[in-house]
Amino acid sequence: IGASALANCRNLKTIVLPNNLKRIDALAFYNSPIKEILIPANVTTIVASAFDECSNLININVEEDNKNYSSVDGVLYDKEQLAIIRYPKGRTETSIIIPDTVTTIGDNVFAACTNLTVIELPNDLLTIGNASFSGCTGLTEIVLPERLISIGNNAFSACGNMKSIVIPNSVTSIGNEAFYNCRKLVSAQLPNNLESLGSSVFYGCYSLESIEIPSSIVYVPQSAF
Repeated sequence: IGASALANCRNLKTIVLPNNLKRIDALAFYNSPIKEILIPANVTTIVASAFDECSNLININVEEDNKNYSSVDGVLYDKEQLAIIRYPKGRTETSIIIPDTVTTIGDNVFAACTNLTVIELPNDLLTIGNASFSGCTGLTEIVLPERLISIGNNAFSACGNMKSIVIPNSVTSIGNEAFYNCRKLVSAQLPNNLESLGSSVFYGCYSLESIEIPSSIVYVPQSAF
């Protein structure tokens, strides 16, 4: 399915994907009202943004014999469940516990999932992708695990009700606009081993009272705050 092939199909209710389908491209279902989808066994590639703005999507299911992807309770993972790929935006639960096997949270996984107030991250998580939690306005805090290495661009941008964040010392890289426009963020603790601080990382954090820049940082972008 090509990029934007079914985007903005406002009357689309159900869809049956062909068995020989191999790729679902960027924004393929963008802003369509589908509630559930079954990924066929032969699909080898799903671009992260394929389901952006699918506000009614509740379940992404995967045929069991698919060699690349799997589904747990309607949430999309890779086959080994080392990476969570997409949490359907239309779900109404307020909390989720991500499986202990997961080491990577992909791009846009929880973007604009405003119902979530609690997201429990696995202890062995290493990477938080771009815009993973962007616009999760229900979050007031989140506990980042001690093995985390990197936080992507816009990872927590526009989390308007987040009040505090402690970034573990294992983190060496924080991407551009990672906490952009977190308007209620009062305190943020940066890790001692941080090597890279992105541009506009705390821009728009009007409630931020103080922050200590670790000595490991040799350059602070002009727009960081």
